[in-house]
Amino acid sequence: MVGQNPQHTYRKDGIYYYCRRVLKDLSIRSDEKRIVMSLRTKSITAARRSAAAITSRLDDYWIKYGAGHDLEVKHRWMGRICKEYD
Repeated sequence: MVGQNPQHTYRKDGIYYYCRRVLKDLSIRSDEKRIVMSLRTKSITAARRSAAAITSRLDDYWIKYGAGHDLEVKHRWMGRICKEYD
């Protein structure tokens, strides 16, 4: 039986990556349609835990800073999330 990757993840060369589409009205820049970052793990358990944490933080952010908020604030916050998991 083939196992499934945790939600919003994929494997490349044995390493798990987080990938999520950015809602069109929340996109930081027009060319940023996805958030992609390495989870730096080969463990499905660690990938599941990290992906769930990132998804939770993104959902909270997208609810709190919905469309119409300052793009500079969005850009700084997204940069901070990516740095925490890099």
